[in-house]
Amino acid sequence: GWLSERDLARETVELPTDAPARPLIDADTVLRDALATLLSEGVEYAPVIDRSGAVTGILSISIISLLLAERDVRETSGDPVMS
Repeated sequence: GWLSERDLARETVELPTDAPARPLIDADTVLRDALATLLSEGVEYAPVIDRSGAVTGILSISIISLLLAERDVRETSGDPVMS
């Protein structure tokens, strides 16, 4: 991926001049499709961009896993599930 664990542990991250961030996840992308993109590209993290191309966040396989686990807990407990 374009950010290593060591990069994420730092207070600041230097931008590499020769490695563009790929893949980019559109903010409107369905979570299932975003996960498929991360897996097919073989990366743990990807920037999330809005319609203008500005980075609005970072999505990771770990975040998706946590969201899915939270959804499973809500479904088994009878709480409303996020849509």
